[in-house]
Amino acid sequence: MNSHLLKNKTFIRVLTLLTFSYVFFFVDVSSSYACSCIPPGSVAEELEKSAAVFRGKVLQKEVQNQNDSTPVAVQLEVKESWKGTNQANVVVYTALHSAACGYEFEVNKEYIIYAYEQNGKWHVTLCSRTAPVESAAEDIKKLNEYMSKNDPTGKDIADQRPLDQKESDSPLWLFAGLTTLAGTAFFFTMRLKQ
Repeated sequence: MNSHLLKNKTFIRVLTLLTFSYVFFFVDVSSSYACSCIPPGSVAEELEKSAAVFRGKVLQKEVQNQNDSTPVAVQLEVKESWKGTNQANVVVYTALHSAACGYEFEVNKEYIIYAYEQNGKWHVTLCSRTAPVESAAEDIKKLNEYMSKNDPTGKDIADQRPLDQKESDSPLWLFAGLTTLAGTAFFFTMRLKQ
């Protein structure tokens, strides 16, 4: 009887651990973190680091979910390009909120975009030199000066469509791994006690 009681206590402990793990990984903690970044470099440095640098007007924003980890697809009409694109319209991605370093674009407003490439898509963060055109006059001047002296070759990114499906979330995989690990530990603990 005592062995049966011990097995039940162990089972309850493992179940409690799994419940806390689930809560830890899947409860929305968006308000508990903030964006922290190193100030961007000079115009020339950011032009060199970025996959694309252009002036564009926001046509629309597409939010897949109200979740910080899901990017917002921002469609822009390219007005002028210094690097990375010769397309009329492009899509960049950013996090939903500034707390997750997402850039908060406004529809029908023009921006100087400094985008980096990740998984074949362009992304913009609050930490880049991306800014509204009206506050980026110095960037435009320096970009034009740089382009008159140099001729960097940019590349187009083929997949510039909005997200069709939610990208896989790493916390889900982490939870699955921890659950498997806890289950395995529980199994071997029970076998050793027999």
